[in-house]
Amino acid sequence: MAAETSMPCLELRRIGIGFHGKPLLEEISFTVSEQEIVSFIGPNGVGKTTLFNIICGRSNPTSGAVIYRGMDITGWSPHRICHLGIARTFQISRPFPRMTVLENVLMGIWFGKEEQVGSQAGRDEALDLLNLVGLRHKAGQEGRDLTVSELRRLELARALATRPKLLLLDEIAAGLSPQAIREAVVLINALREQGLTLLIIDHFLNLTCQVSDRLIALCDGRLTASGRPADVLNSPEVIRAYFGRSQN
Repeated sequence: MAAETSMPCLELRRIGIGFHGKPLLEEISFTVSEQEIVSFIGPNGVGKTTLFNIICGRSNPTSGAVIYRGMDITGWSPHRICHLGIARTFQISRPFPRMTVLENVLMGIWFGKEEQVGSQAGRDEALDLLNLVGLRHKAGQEGRDLTVSELRRLELARALATRPKLLLLDEIAAGLSPQAIREAVVLINALREQGLTLLIIDHFLNLTCQVSDRLIALCDGRLTASGRPADVLNSPEVIRAYFGRSQN
């Protein structure tokens, strides 16, 4: 369960953004507690990844504010936000293809540190992260030779290498086998136990419902439901968004 704290880990206040004069997100507001796991659901194109981009500084909202641990970080650059303690994975994994798996993770370690990290200390940390995601045996293999499942895990290890406090996972279960998804559930819960707060986008509801304290549903650019997974999935707004009909 989420840790009790007087200050939320993340707060979005009336976020809005549009493209080519058309609004994509409007009046999006919510808070996320420390060590909470929150998943975002909704049909394709409703702005879930755009929301992640706003939190991580890749897109600037046209209205509203992003508050991280009491600090307004709206419009900050991605590298500054990363150094602050927010990291993410992407829908499409893009490793450095000719670097080894170990070297890919070392890049994340060096990028995420303000201070210098010794070569041996960095290597040990990278190997520990590869062990955490089940890729230590692939440390010497080039990134271009990994399977889809292994690429997902490498992407996660690179994000963790920046030592985040808030981790955003975008479609972590896409293309994974049932066994790999079960392993992802265990890993996500383990990350929370290590003190991380997690935001998740994933169309594989079996994963999101198992790990999430709360679901937030988006439709037509607005937040339509928020609460326990079972309650949100049974809400008329969510049923209508996914199936085009009201609940019988």
